[in-house]
Amino acid sequence: MKEFLLILLFLPLIGFGQEIPLSEKKDSNKIIKIENKRVKARIDRKLKNELNRSLAMLPKDQIGYITNLKAHPWGGINYFHHWGKSLGWYVDYRPSMNEMHPEYENLEKYGSEEPPYSPNNQTLWTSVTNVGLSFRIFGNKNRTIMMYGGYGTTNTKTYYRYDDPIIESEYYDLYEGKSISSENYNFGFLIQKNAVISWQIGFDTALSGLNFGIGFS
Repeated sequence: MKEFLLILLFLPLIGFGQEIPLSEKKDSNKIIKIENKRVKARIDRKLKNELNRSLAMLPKDQIGYITNLKAHPWGGINYFHHWGKSLGWYVDYRPSMNEMHPEYENLEKYGSEEPPYSPNNQTLWTSVTNVGLSFRIFGNKNRTIMMYGGYGTTNTKTYYRYDDPIIESEYYDLYEGKSISSENYNFGFLIQKNAVISWQIGFDTALSGLNFGIGFS
């Protein structure tokens, strides 16, 4: 009876010291290696992102040329100034240059007099003035992209076209009219690289067409 009780007592311990089968060991080691690779990959990605951010190109101050081929084809100038890594301001001035307008040389100025025949309000080119802020939305060691937005005004000269009362033909005299002033909101993107030249594209809410620009830092 005692021998039977001893067998029952030590029976659970018989397999305690037995080795884990080799196949189970391999599977366990494989799982550990896969998990270690995943952890290492996450750490590498994090370190790489931090390194890229630390090496990212900072926005550069620049002066540039900008034009809207429809509204003011002779263009104008703008200036961007940046604080630190992400924020900056800009000013944008584009004169109308109406002296270069093909209709301008035909303008006859009548002062306050109204044209005597068939007034038809026409517009010349538009002058634009904007100020605003720029924000960096992307950057790495090779380039940085800024989004900008601002507020300003536009001013458009008008003229009247009417039939000449003396010469009966399709020839028209021109009369310089009033100016049309409008509020304007200005938006766009500034793309800078590790080079002297940068590029700009945007639009004005008070004008039709896109703005294109080139900058020098």
